[in-house]
Amino acid sequence: NGHELNVVLWYSSSTERWATNPVLRRYLKEYQPTYVVICLGSNELFARDLPEREKYVSRIVQQLDSVPFVWISAPNWRKDTGINDIIARHVGKRRFFDSRRLQLERGSDHKHPTMHAAAQWMDSVAVWMSSTQTARPIQMNRPKKKGRAAHITLLQPDYEG
Repeated sequence: NGHELNVVLWYSSSTERWATNPVLRRYLKEYQPTYVVICLGSNELFARDLPEREKYVSRIVQQLDSVPFVWISAPNWRKDTGINDIIARHVGKRRFFDSRRLQLERGSDHKHPTMHAAAQWMDSVAVWMSSTQTARPIQMNRPKKKGRAAHITLLQPDYEG
């Protein structure tokens, strides 16, 4: 589809880590993206400190400034305590892909989607991202050949920025 993909994967991260660490600003400056896709919240599905989480989500959205983005919700394996509603409220329904409605096959931990289910999940996201249901549709046709990310950055859980 002509997109260049740069991935920043922060293992075991949370909205708190992304909001209080300079990592998001750093990679926004380095990559200067024209579109950002966020998939964050799985580690906070059962958080009880929702007012704090709301502040973190708000800070992340503020850091994105004028960059078009979408936020893909966590693929819940059971009902969350409210993090997805907070995210949806802050980003708006046309920038929020609600994964909670999907029935996904789970791996041996009964939490993470299998590889096949993850592919189905992302196919659903791609259809949505290219539709008028999203605020800024982009071309997301199934490619004829496999693509690769231009850059992949893996951050460990203890990363401090």
